[in-house]
Parts: sequence; structure tokens; C-alpha cells
Amino acid sequence: MDFSFLPDSIVNGVQSPKDWDSPYSFLAFVQYKNFSNKDVNDELKIYQSYINTWASYKKLKKSDENTLVRNAYINLLREITLNFSTEEEKRFILNADLNDDSDLDIVIPFFIQKLKQVCFYYRDKRKDVKDSIVKYNLKGSNFGVESIIKKIVYDYVKENLDTRGQYLSSFYENFNVSVFEKYSDSDVFYDKSENSDHTVTNKIDPNIFINIKQSIIDAVSAYPFYLKNSDSSYISNITYNPVLSGSELQYLKERDFVDYIQGSENDLKMNLFKSLYSKYTGTSYYYLSTNSENQSVSGVLFDAEKFDGQFLNKHFPTTILTQPLENLYTIYELGGFFVPQNQGILIYSTPKKSYTIDTSKIESDKIYVFPDPSKIGNTIYTSDQENENIPITYIINVDWNRTKISNGYRLNDVLSNNYNQLFYAYQSRQQNTRISTEGIAKVTDNVTFWKGDNDQIWAGSFDEDIFPIEKDKQALLLEEGTATDWYCDDTNNEFALYKKLNN
Repeated sequence: MDFSFLPDSIVNGVQSPKDWDSPYSFLAFVQYKNFSNKDVNDELKIYQSYINTWASYKKLKKSDENTLVRNAYINLLREITLNFSTEEEKRFILNADLNDDSDLDIVIPFFIQKLKQVCFYYRDKRKDVKDSIVKYNLKGSNFGVESIIKKIVYDYVKENLDTRGQYLSSFYENFNVSVFEKYSDSDVFYDKSENSDHTVTNKIDPNIFINIKQSIIDAVSAYPFYLKNSDSSYISNITYNPVLSGSELQYLKERDFVDYIQGSENDLKMNLFKSLYSKYTGTSYYYLSTNSENQSVSGVLFDAEKFDGQFLNKHFPTTILTQPLENLYTIYELGGFFVPQNQGILIYSTPKKSYTIDTSKIESDKIYVFPDPSKIGNTIYTSDQENENIPITYIINVDWNRTKISNGYRLNDVLSNNYNQLFYAYQSRQQNTRISTEGIAKVTDNVTFWKGDNDQIWAGSFDEDIFPIEKDKQALLLEEGTATDWYCDDTNNEFALYKKLNN
């Protein structure tokens, strides 16, 4: 008999078997054996065959082999008694002598029933493990959600309404659940200068990193100060600005500390913003600090942890509170091309970019905070002018994109190339192949019947598979006339006005 399902067993001829000293118990055996029969006796026969095979590998005598089998079954009965029996069943079994055949005849039906329960338990668990990959992959999918809703409805009907089954049979046959995904076209998620209905904007406080004392002073000053009379009444209409050093932690409330327990500077909640800023920004941040004598110091304020997930948070670490539900569209309303997995981010970049600090704009006693200028660049116009006073001058050298003096007619004009990437958020197939697959024919189509460096050598006979001339005439509208007007819409659909012109 094949026992390949047993790991590291002596019956499989392995070098370091786990059952060298004693054979696997029946409960360990059924954990590896796929119990598919309804009769547990079949499994016991297979287990006994394993015991006999194990004994032959150990070269035991026939009398020792019989003793081994008997002891294995007695140990099985004891294990079932200890681990799978109630207190009443244990009292019943303990009164029986397992070495007496007559007593065994009485308790054997009980053990058979328990063995069936154990075997079916491992069988069901094995099936659950086999199906777990599919089950967990379905979580969050449309089919998974539909299955959950159907199960909830079925269970409710079965428990509460199924007393008249003949009237509900048509319900079970016709009931179905359909789930449609909806997509939001809202842009309220990232880089917001102020709080909104769905987001919270965490304004960056640079003092948390470079001058914690000043942050404490700001936190204490945010609370109102009052003067009291001797009778504990308050004096109104008095403005008082106390002189603080940043060590007055006793004036802060319990809510300003972690776990609402007053402690030292390290226990302040404001320290948590250090990790929050890093988590919810898409670039590292720099600072430029000046004193009263206009002496400055600069450096990295903090580094971004998740550049890819928070790329759009260039200036404000914006966190999402709730999903906006006011502008949701199905894929049929939105268009399959415009679902999120088919969209990207269009980034304008340029080589040979640099920046300098404009010292004439630096003010004394001020801290300037700005995203990494070597990566983000001048983006003040995308963030409500928040950084318009940052003393940074960006220099972009565009000499590489100008025509040279060798072309006297276009000197210093912008270089143009028919194969350059267009200002679309995707690369079209036409740009990859350099062949028009639809629309009007173009002079840039890379199709020729000639070869050689100067296209002066005839390439040979026409191959309709390589040069489908008749098909291209129709697809490229070559016989419709002359295109006198042409334009593209926002989604790159091409439109042309054709006219029949005289030679």
C-alpha cells in the first residue's frame, strides 16, 4: 500500500523518520490521510496496514506485531476518552476494562462514533484549507460581496420565513444579487490647504522638529489666560501676554499628552506629528531658519516614508476622513477607459534644472518650510499660494530644446519632432509603432516599399500580409479625397474634412 502521504515515515525509507521509535497514532495518521469514506472501518484497516508495514520495517516478530497493533488501538481509545469525551462519557468508559474483550464489545460502538466525528472534522478542515485561497481571493470582489449578501438573505429566510417551504421555493430559484462598482470623480483627497467635509489638513509645524520649546509656548498660549480677584471671580476685559520659556508643561491639559497622562516633553502628543508628516507627504521637506541677526541655517526637516502612496501631497499632509458619495458613477456612465486602473499622473519635468536661495527676500526671525526643491520644483500655483514667499529662485536651462545656429531659419525656435511624447497622460500605440492605424494618413507614417540607407533599393514584390494596400486605403481614408481640415478632441479622437479637389 502507498503511504506517501505520511511525512518523514520509516515506511517511505527516509533517513531520519519521525516514527522511528513508535508508529504514528491514529489521530496523527488521519491528519495526513484524506478521509473520504463514510465508513471509519476502512480507515482503521488502512491504519492497521500501516502498523503492520511499520512492524516489518522494524523486523518485529509476529507476536510482537500483534501486541503492537493491540497497544496502538488501546492508546487510541484512551486518547479519545481523554480528549473527545464529556464527563458522563468518561465515567462510563473508565468503568470498562479495555483489556477485557467483553467490555470492549460494549464500548466499541461509542468509540466508532467518536472516530467518525474526528475523521470528518479533519476532512472538513482539509477542505477548508484547500478552498481558503479561493475564499480569501474573493474577499472584496463583486462576486464575494454578492455571495455574502445572498447567504445572509438565505439564512434569514430559512430561520424566519421557511415554515411554508412550498410558497418559498420560487423565491430560492429566482432570487439573485448583483453588485456594481461605482467610481468617484472627486478631487478632495490630497494636498488641501484647509479642512474639508472629507479630509483633514495637518499644517506643518517646523518647531516640532527644530525648536520644541517654541511649540510648547504656542500650545500654552493657545489657552485663554484670566486674572482672578481674591473672591475667585474673574476680571474681564484684560489682555495678558505671559512670558513663557517652553518649560511650563503644567499649564497644558491632559489631552495634550499621550494616554492623557501628564509627563515630560517626550510624552506630548505633538511629537506624534513627526511620524504623521512623514507618512502623509509625498516628498521630503526642507527648512530655512533665520535669527534676529538674519543669520540662517537650513537642512532636512523630515523625510517622506511613502513617496508612491502620497505623491500628490506636495505641500499639505492631507488625510482622508470619509469617502465622498455625492459624485459616484458606474463604469457605463464613466467610460471604461476612465476607470482608475487606466489612469495615471501626468508630470511635467525638464533636464538641467537648478535653484538658488534669494538672500534679498530672506526675513529675520522666520522659518521657511518647502518641499524638496530638486524634485518638486516651483509648485506654488498648485497650492493656493501657500509658498509664494519662499526665497527660492528656480533656474531652468532650455538651451537643449532650442534649434542651433546650423538652422538659420529657425534659430532659437523650439525643437520639434513628430515622434516626441505628446501632452497626453498615456503613450499611444501610434507613437510606439510610428504607423497610423486609423484616421487620416500622415507624412510621418513609417511605411515604405524601399530599403537601403537612402531608400533607393526596391524591396521586392508586394506581400499583402506585410503591405495590405487595399485594407490601408479604406482604413486611412486614402480614396475619400484630400483632407482640408483636421483636429482632435479632448480624448484624442481625430476628425477631418475631406474634399474632392481637382489635380
